[in-house]
Amino acid sequence: MNIFKCGNCGARWDKALCPEAQDRDERLDYNGPYTDRECPICGALVYLVESKPKDRFNSGDKVKDAVDRLTATVVARDIANEEHKVAVREFLQIMKTLLRTEMTLACTTPKPRKKKPKCKT
Repeated sequence: MNIFKCGNCGARWDKALCPEAQDRDERLDYNGPYTDRECPICGALVYLVESKPKDRFNSGDKVKDAVDRLTATVVARDIANEEHKVAVREFLQIMKTLLRTEMTLACTTPKPRKKKPKCKT
């Protein structure tokens, strides 16, 4: 079992759960450890921390891995919530701008004149 640890959020992952890193060569540090995987939660590079055969009876590692995954999930949820808040703020700002523009146009657009009735002679 190959265990990788995220360089950003600290989550620990099995190699099978980590996708291949995008733009790997651009993201690796010179003289740093090599990796070809990234964190499925935050997208940062993950690094191999331990490589050992699977042990079904080591429940302490399973508990630690479960806690790490839960922590990573909470971090990802918080990031997503913050991104949602930013998107809502941007939407409200755009709506305010549009409403101001509509109000300005409504106030400055001349009203059509009523036609005077023609007199019959």
